[in-house]
Amino acid sequence: MENFFISLCNVGVSATYLIFAVMGLRALLTRMPKRYLCLLWSLVGLRLLFPLSIESDFSVLPSEKIIPDGMAMMREPVIDSGIGAVDQVINPIVSGSFAPDPATSANPLQILFAILPWAWLLGVAAILVSAVVGYLRLRRRVLPSIKRETGVYLSDEIETPFLLGFLSPKIYLPSGIDDTTAAYVLLHERAHLARFDHLIKPLCFLLAVTYWFHPMVWVAFFLFCRDLEGACDERVLKTLSREEIKGYSEALLRCAADKNRGKLRFGPLAFGEVGVKERIRAILNYKKPSFWITLTALILATVLALTFLTVPKRGEEIYSPDTDGVDMAVLRERYPDYFSLNADRGLTVYIWQLSAFSYSCALFESGTSEKDIQLSIYSEKQGTTVSEMKAILSSYEIEKEKITLILGSVLYSSYLGAGKDAGHRLNLSVMFELDAPMKQVKREYDTAIADIDGDGKDEVLTLVLMRTEIPTVALIVKEQTAFGEKTEYFNYLCEEYYDLSFEKDSEAKLCVKAISPDHPDVIRRFDFRIYSGNVFLSDGGMPIHDARAWDMAYYVQP
Repeated sequence: MENFFISLCNVGVSATYLIFAVMGLRALLTRMPKRYLCLLWSLVGLRLLFPLSIESDFSVLPSEKIIPDGMAMMREPVIDSGIGAVDQVINPIVSGSFAPDPATSANPLQILFAILPWAWLLGVAAILVSAVVGYLRLRRRVLPSIKRETGVYLSDEIETPFLLGFLSPKIYLPSGIDDTTAAYVLLHERAHLARFDHLIKPLCFLLAVTYWFHPMVWVAFFLFCRDLEGACDERVLKTLSREEIKGYSEALLRCAADKNRGKLRFGPLAFGEVGVKERIRAILNYKKPSFWITLTALILATVLALTFLTVPKRGEEIYSPDTDGVDMAVLRERYPDYFSLNADRGLTVYIWQLSAFSYSCALFESGTSEKDIQLSIYSEKQGTTVSEMKAILSSYEIEKEKITLILGSVLYSSYLGAGKDAGHRLNLSVMFELDAPMKQVKREYDTAIADIDGDGKDEVLTLVLMRTEIPTVALIVKEQTAFGEKTEYFNYLCEEYYDLSFEKDSEAKLCVKAISPDHPDVIRRFDFRIYSGNVFLSDGGMPIHDARAWDMAYYVQP
């Protein structure tokens, strides 16, 4: 929910630029037909409804996310408005107010981001309950109405004509309305029905409620409601003579002079309820739009969509973290292999943890298999600190997007456990000054399916890396049952470390291929033997890696 709320805030900021653009065009193009203004407002609705991240060269948005990912975990939290002058003024305030204090256990931004989503949800619920109660009260007031004709009712309880309902909308008229005024009102309300405004306006209201904390969204909603009524007026005016247009204006003026003005804004489509003076002026000056006005409106809509519904293309940002205090010459001497990798396709940093507050990192070319990565770490243990690895990465002149962080949870009694702490992973990304989320490795080393115990049923065999003090692989054999998978055999293979994998021999029988790091040219193949209710690898019928000969207190169960 926290991530959803932050995304909502970022989308709201992006929509603000589009709202101001439409408001500016609305003020400049006073003769633009209202239906075309409604088209421009629909772009605002699309921006608010969908968190679009389509990149283009035409985007004028200064930043895609003003609240960056992982801001709550930053040592010095900052925003990214994309406008340097704004960031220079705001970021010192943000950092000074919300920077975590090492003396306290709580991060101020983490607490704030935990509270704000619930406050937002409470506000949404309060506004919706108020709107629903108001709607139900109005429905109850018009319940005793008298049917005048199909879909039209007369009521003694109202002073303003309006359209009410969603699936089965009805037009309600005050009982004392004269026939001439009623005729113009019905033309207007039926135009609303033809345009499906009785559905569009409530949906836009729900969108405004979603962003209730954003004042410009409410401004956009109120202006849209005015333009919605104006567009409906224009639809009616196309069918009227010049004399009838004057009569329509007089009817609008009469219906506007009621004591309920302002009470129905969030509910029905009321004939004389919104922007009456502006509408009468537009009605009396109405002219059928020319071809060029229509073309201009379509061009404006296209331009706004390209510039405000897309986000700026992300440039190739070179990875350049702060490496003060790190001696590169010492690093080159200590970790020569990490400075000679081919970084064209990218680099992968594998991270594991040996103690509560220290991390070890190893560097590989992107595309290196997880198995090869883990084998290398098990046998060599070339671990750097985070600061050292950041310095090594900066020597490659590599783009941030080409750096992948992989969180290892199966190495040397890792404190990261199963890697379920998302905040911990995010914190590591922030420590590396990267926006990309970390990947989580799988525990499976290799998997095969075979009947190894001769019971006529296939088992699923898996080699799994274990969290132990020395390099260890476990062989797990599971049988598929009606209730799911059931572990049938489990044994450790730790007498001597091998590069293990499943393969079939010349007789198509499953075996385990083993390569010793000390003798990579020597390949051994072992078959399986069931002995005393457990599975072992055997060489010529003799079990090897007998886990019962080991003190099992050294090992941690998966």
